[in-house]
Amino acid sequence: MNSSVVRSSLQDAEKVGFDRNPEVAARAEAARQKVLAQAQATWAVEIVRAYIQDILKKNPVSDDQLKAMYNDMKAKGGNTEYKVRHILVKDDGEAKDIIARLNKGALFEDLARESVDPGSKYNGGELGWLTSSKVVKPFADALSTLHKGEYTKTPIKSGYGFHIIKLDDIRPLKVPSFEEMKPLLYQQAQAEQIDKFVKSLRTKATIR
Repeated sequence: MNSSVVRSSLQDAEKVGFDRNPEVAARAEAARQKVLAQAQATWAVEIVRAYIQDILKKNPVSDDQLKAMYNDMKAKGGNTEYKVRHILVKDDGEAKDIIARLNKGALFEDLARESVDPGSKYNGGELGWLTSSKVVKPFADALSTLHKGEYTKTPIKSGYGFHIIKLDDIRPLKVPSFEEMKPLLYQQAQAEQIDKFVKSLRTKATIR
């Protein structure tokens, strides 16, 4: 409905007293207040956005900060990638039973169907290539003890349950150069600055 039609219809409605109908007036006022609140929220968001942009401009991210983030990322990621399969179950006894069957010659890929991990159970337990930083510590520790083709001889307990892990392959980790990672690191650094700023506002906020 265009604005001219709305104006004309409103004039007609007012002539017959619809604007004075308590129920209609209440609904109209509620709608008006909702629009005002939305406008106020939009105004506030724009002010805060401009404020944050000004803070970022006055506190630019330096190359030294980005290089420190890059070096930290490299250190946490390690220098090795592992091609891994796993079978995840909820019970230690069940995990030991699966290991016993593997020891007798059962195929890891077949037994993976008993896993409770829906993302890998129908794919032979395959998790693909990953680094130790991408998995929980007990899993990462177990990986570091395996050679290519081996699987863990005891269940590996984590917060998810009990894992039987198989190492299919291993290769050196190819880490992107600092220049390649720089745009992503810059975005991350700015996001961290904004998060820090928002947290500081929350600590200063007064509940009214």
